[in-house]
Amino acid sequence: MAPKEAIAALDAGDAVDCEKIVQKRMLIDTNLRWTMTHGIWEFKALNISDFITRTAQFSIEGIVEQIQCPCLVLEAESDMFFQGQPQKVYDALRAPKKLLKFTKEDGAENHCQSGAL
Repeated sequence: MAPKEAIAALDAGDAVDCEKIVQKRMLIDTNLRWTMTHGIWEFKALNISDFITRTAQFSIEGIVEQIQCPCLVLEAESDMFFQGQPQKVYDALRAPKKLLKFTKEDGAENHCQSGAL
């Protein structure tokens, strides 16, 4: 999501530098620009660093292992937002599971919103 150097700045307590790094990258990265502007709106965040801080709280670490019902994990091979995360969830699941990968040949290789354009 956010550039690593922006996260590092925020972790070091420098929200101003974090904002500058993300804003500069947003000028050339339309996916990042959409993620930040939409995320700030969706989370009613005050700014970029507030949005990053709020979303850092969301994790299924330590929870996914507790899932007991059968699970279907879906992955789009060219997902620009969550690439690799479905496999991590699949690997961590202890319940009965199936991983289904969508490909370009399926016409479903992208993240849902951008792929529907």
